[in-house]
Amino acid sequence: MGQVQEFVQALRPDAEAGRPISTSLRFNIAVVNSLWAIIAGTQFKQDDPEVEPLTRIFVDALENHNVVTMLPMFIPWVYDYFPSWITGVDGVERLYKPFVQFIQPYIDEHHANNVPGQPRDFIDAYIDEMNKAGAGSGSGFHHGGLLSSVMDLFQAGAETTARTLTWICLLLASYPAVQARLAAEIQVVLGPGPGSDSKSPHPPLLADRKQMPYTEAVIHEVMRFRPLF
Repeated sequence: MGQVQEFVQALRPDAEAGRPISTSLRFNIAVVNSLWAIIAGTQFKQDDPEVEPLTRIFVDALENHNVVTMLPMFIPWVYDYFPSWITGVDGVERLYKPFVQFIQPYIDEHHANNVPGQPRDFIDAYIDEMNKAGAGSGSGFHHGGLLSSVMDLFQAGAETTARTLTWICLLLASYPAVQARLAAEIQVVLGPGPGSDSKSPHPPLLADRKQMPYTEAVIHEVMRFRPLF
């Protein structure tokens, strides 16, 4: 919820001044922050100069992916028999090299301060498994696997979630009746916004999901209407 509140506060000045609001990178940064808390146990501020370059890596990566560039992920030997201008391997490596450079110091810090059996986050948990397996065990838990796993979490969760949220905002702005009905359901279940005399709002919980069928239907319809690929 901290990310949601910080995100709303970042939008508030433009909203209160009646200025158009751009969600470009703002959703991405909020999602990256949530993932980063799970992966490395820390978070960035919305205006942290480190987080925007990290976010752009995954925005650019998704924009440069297509069926051909993703094929080698499932059929690795394609790299050996087709030129890089077809497989896009050079572009992929160029995009992800900055990410590896960014993440490596955090992995080094986790290796230095890891307490076995007391994981602080995903990196610690992975290092525990690496230590249990031992070097050269062939278990699949190794440094390259850690980098790949962290990269996969970001690639699968960051830009995809941000684009879905962006489409939700755009379509709700285009269909005000749907927006009004959605807001009404949220207010009934979670409570109204600040300044109301009714019951105090509470953060959304998984248990609230069964009471919010329209909210879930809106999310599903947006994903059906505007799939990511």
